Amino acid sequence: MVRKSYNLLQLIGTGEFSEVFKCIDTSSTNSFGTVSAIKIIDKLKVNNKLRLIKRELEILAKLKHVCRNKNDHHLENVLQLQDYFMTSNHICIITEMCLDIDLYDLITDKKQP
Repeated sequence: MVRKSYNLLQLIGTGEFSEVFKCIDTSSTNSFGTVSAIKIIDKLKVNNKLRLIKRELEILAKLKHVCRNKNDHHLENVLQLQDYFMTSNHICIITEMCLDIDLYDLITDKKQP
């Protein structure tokens, strides 16, 4: 298995247990690298919620499998898991980079008359 390498580019958001960065996969065959989002979860902060994180990974992995095996245009709106790995202190979840706008901003903009 090839170990991928990611360079963090820009902080996108923060949460109670994690930070999300725009990143680039430097091991990509694309000469410019592949731009993705990486959610870095602090294991110490999620101590008793680790099963929820594992469940999130299971769901993302199942969705990736379903979306890859179906030719359904409705599934193109599902965020795709690209990779994940764990270190001694962190859980890292890499997904495709889907928007340059915050989801909250997108929703509230649509509500404007």
